[in-house]
Amino acid sequence: MQDRITQNSIARALGLSIKTVQRAFSGSDKVAESTKTSIQNYAALVGYSCNRSARSLVRNNLRNIHLFSSSSPHYFWTSVARGMESALLEIRDFGYSAVYHPVPAKNTGAYMKELQLASTGGMDAAALVNNPEYDMGRIFGFLDRRNIPYITLNIDAVETNRLAFIGPDYGAGGRLAAEFLGKTIRGNGRILIIHNPVDSEHILAGAHINEERLLHFVSYLSVHFPRVEHQVISFRSRQSREDMMQELDEILRDEADSFSGIYSIADIQELLGEKILHQGLENRYSILVHGVNPDTGMYLLSHAFTAAIHQNPFRQGYYAVRLLEHYLENGSMPATIPSIPQGILLGNSINDQDDFWRIE
Repeated sequence: MQDRITQNSIARALGLSIKTVQRAFSGSDKVAESTKTSIQNYAALVGYSCNRSARSLVRNNLRNIHLFSSSSPHYFWTSVARGMESALLEIRDFGYSAVYHPVPAKNTGAYMKELQLASTGGMDAAALVNNPEYDMGRIFGFLDRRNIPYITLNIDAVETNRLAFIGPDYGAGGRLAAEFLGKTIRGNGRILIIHNPVDSEHILAGAHINEERLLHFVSYLSVHFPRVEHQVISFRSRQSREDMMQELDEILRDEADSFSGIYSIADIQELLGEKILHQGLENRYSILVHGVNPDTGMYLLSHAFTAAIHQNPFRQGYYAVRLLEHYLENGSMPATIPSIPQGILLGNSINDQDDFWRIE
């Protein structure tokens, strides 16, 4: 891969600070004229222009950004793709393309094929999710061997060569949940935590997001609400729907009076909402779920759930493209990486029941 000409590389070549080079291109009077002339002469020699449109014409080719994720859940990744498209509208005229690749769930072979096709067609940078459904070590290795720069999206992988991470702080989500439930049950009572440990033979450290939520939830609860007790039950992803329904049935039937709140880390909103409504337990507990999907609104409005913690998929797609564009232009990541905050969604926050989860 040919080295990119950036203001950073010009600064290194001339033995100047990046601030001096940036000021020279912006016409600042804080840079000596002789230094400006040297920078401009060198830029002309290597074919660099500080005008982005001019640079794209000089390159005479597109810079291709690719984003890869599982195709499920469809509603979430559709919103990420919309954010990606929004960012592309802002940079397309400067010689960029951005392509989204939804990959069939649990199919590493299909993932590798998508990577190979994208690489063959031209892949200058990539964004991808550290999804334990796939052999992510093999996937990151593909990019590393080809020196393709990449960031992680939604789920981090700190042990890789990723340039940055765009996504939520899952530990902070657990603390937010503990604060919300601790307050809604007035600092007393017992919380049932429904957990879903990640079950995969190919998992990298960053993908333990449910464990991180649980750890921070319990830690925050013990410090700030010491009189609140908790009990954890775990569902495995390979458990059948019938087994999970039976276990929920037994807990809600036999221990219904022992809980004040329920915190569902596991992605079982349909199962839990069904059970709460079927057994007539609306408004009986403070129930907080992680994640927002097209069905969450129904359970919030029917008072089966009290609240849901949401993150913003649109922004994740948008920032992924803009971060990689910044890297391709400058040879480095910006000093500050945008954060993806998490918030509490209540039933009275919903304006459009069919589209409320597209929080942008």
